Amino acid sequence: MAEAVGKIIRYGFEVCGFEMLVARAEVSNSGSRCVMEKLVVPREWVGTRIGRGDTPVDEVHYRLMREA
Repeated sequence: MAEAVGKIIRYGFEVCGFEMLVARAEVSNSGSRCVMEKLVVPREWVGTRIGRGDTPVDEVHYRLMREA
């Protein structure tokens, strides 16, 4: 999975020309968090959003900037 996400990141920066990519994962989703951390994507912050049924959901937000 990390290899596929790495290719998506490269595509976003190199082909699409994005300056920044963001991702988020529920705190309880260790698999998604592991992929981001394996790719060394900086963790921006942890927050809470309102999910289905007005249930609070804790999320980790990541942000990756294009290299200069």
